[in-house]
Amino acid sequence: MVFVKFMQRLGTAYTMYFNTKYKRSGVLFQGKFKAMEIQSNEDLLWVSTYVNANAQIHGLIKDASQYKWCSFPEYLGLIRENFCHKNVILDQFRSPEVYKDVAEECLLKMKKDKDLQKYLID
Repeated sequence: MVFVKFMQRLGTAYTMYFNTKYKRSGVLFQGKFKAMEIQSNEDLLWVSTYVNANAQIHGLIKDASQYKWCSFPEYLGLIRENFCHKNVILDQFRSPEVYKDVAEECLLKMKKDKDLQKYLID
């Protein structure tokens, strides 16, 4: 719960800063911050894919491996930034290519699930 409270305060502080800087008012972020505990290694790998390829899942870009504003190219070995501590994920695979194959499988499922959500009634 400490993390959730921290994220709430961070979001509020940033919103206040942004609104002051740009002389505006109102919310910046849609919806409530959601947190979930990663309870298994499978969850960790799923979240890794989601975080790394979020822009592709939501249709903002065609290929996350070519997107410079995410860590996916670094995980795939396409760039060498050492910005991320990737070993906890990549050490589970024989190579970055195998991680890419697994991530792409997850991506397809996530994209399909997202596309199906438009048919659900809240």
